[in-house]
Amino acid sequence: MMEDEKFASRDDKDINDICTTLFEAYLRQSRLGTKEERTMWEEKAKSLLTSRQLPIDTTLLLSHLASFSEGTRIVRERASLQIDIFRSYTAKQNTRAAIQALHEYGPNEPDLYILALAYFCSDKKIMKEAGDELLVVLKKIEDDKLLTPLQIVQALSGTGVANLGVVKGFLAETIEKERRDIENVWLLLGRD
Repeated sequence: MMEDEKFASRDDKDINDICTTLFEAYLRQSRLGTKEERTMWEEKAKSLLTSRQLPIDTTLLLSHLASFSEGTRIVRERASLQIDIFRSYTAKQNTRAAIQALHEYGPNEPDLYILALAYFCSDKKIMKEAGDELLVVLKKIEDDKLLTPLQIVQALSGTGVANLGVVKGFLAETIEKERRDIENVWLLLGRD
């Protein structure tokens, strides 16, 4: 029985090696062909990535070297590297993709909201692209107590990008909430 397990293990390794080589060949072909051919080869590579458990380090490196961003994303997701996925979008200043990643991974990776706040406030163009998403992020950070109000104000005002309206609006809302909380405590204590 031990001999059968040894062969099965070797066969699995051989199959993984063959599939990794095939993945690399697909990516090589995608770089050589026309746009339509590139799409076809990348789809084949993507299919191979999603259907087999190929070695993460090798496929991540090959995807990166071939500028196969979809492959990089799939490998990182499989390795639970959602923060890296988000950071790769922000490094490319792809705000739309960063927001999508935030919506997809944020509920399981709360630190993404803090990274999103820093990213949205890093540049006027990015802040404009983010639009109301900045307010959504602020609310999530405050509701989940990911940062203190002071830390949020420091993050907003420290960049020089967030305008006074954003900071002022956040502060007014925070102060009003704190005032209501204090009133509720006084009511519970039976004092007016």
